[in-house]
Amino acid sequence: MRILVVDDDTVTVSMLEALLQEEGHEVVTAFDGRDVLGCLQGNSLDLVITDIFMPEQDGLVTIARLREEFPQLRVVAISGGASALGKVDALRAAQLMGADAVLAKPLQAEQVLRVVNAVSSADKGTSFSGI
Repeated sequence: MRILVVDDDTVTVSMLEALLQEEGHEVVTAFDGRDVLGCLQGNSLDLVITDIFMPEQDGLVTIARLREEFPQLRVVAISGGASALGKVDALRAAQLMGADAVLAKPLQAEQVLRVVNAVSSADKGTSFSGI
């Protein structure tokens, strides 16, 4: 699978990139939601894993735009929470925006792989939660 990982935290991006590449996936990375649509131009991606709280363009806006322009693309939202909107509320909001799955940080390798495999093989519209 070709997977786009989007997070402003370079440690999270590096961890996910290494984990997913080790499983045989091709990984593209971005550090802001504004970069997502540019990464999709000319690339056939199967899945986007996006953080929710990022500067410039957050993950909820990113998910909404992906749903408008690429409705068949699978999306996994991740979050560690933020001051006003807690992790669980943010992840539930991501599901309402159309994320196929959500995962709470700190991420666990086995859980990430289980969700990626489940999302990639499930019928569109099935949702998964790792909250």
